[in-house]
Amino acid sequence: AAKYTLLSSQATFNKPGQRPDYPPSLLAFVPQAVWETSIGGGNPFALGEPMLGETVADLGCGAGMDVCLAAALVGNSGRVLGIDSNEALLERAAENLRLSAPLAPNPVAEVTFIEGHFDKPGHPILTEHYGRCDLVISNGALCLSFDKPKALAIAFSLLRPGGRFQLFDLC
Repeated sequence: AAKYTLLSSQATFNKPGQRPDYPPSLLAFVPQAVWETSIGGGNPFALGEPMLGETVADLGCGAGMDVCLAAALVGNSGRVLGIDSNEALLERAAENLRLSAPLAPNPVAEVTFIEGHFDKPGHPILTEHYGRCDLVISNGALCLSFDKPKALAIAFSLLRPGGRFQLFDLC
């Protein structure tokens, strides 16, 4: 049986480059230049950080700040998928990962960036990860989906039994 947790708080909405709700322990893993490219609205790890060895998928990863944090936390025994429909943002995410890797407490995870819409089923790289993710996150991207029920269905299909879906969004 799936477990659902709803976290309600009085969130403050921040301008790009601000550090919304991230603890200092995470801030240390990402240089200022990477924070400045972030447009997420909050901290999708507020309900729990990924653990060493886990597989994490970031739906709508944008410039990859949360991908960088996840890669640092799961270490080289883990894996991270960054999914976004914007090729230029994925290129920036790859550069941000390169900039962040030296600050990580562990050697960083294998990261795969996937260009595509996370609300369209059938992407070959996504489908090969169905049922394999320990954690699926999304930070301010679900509201941009044209088909939210499909996006949520894909998020849950990526999860292995007992996996977690942690979302921060404005919609």
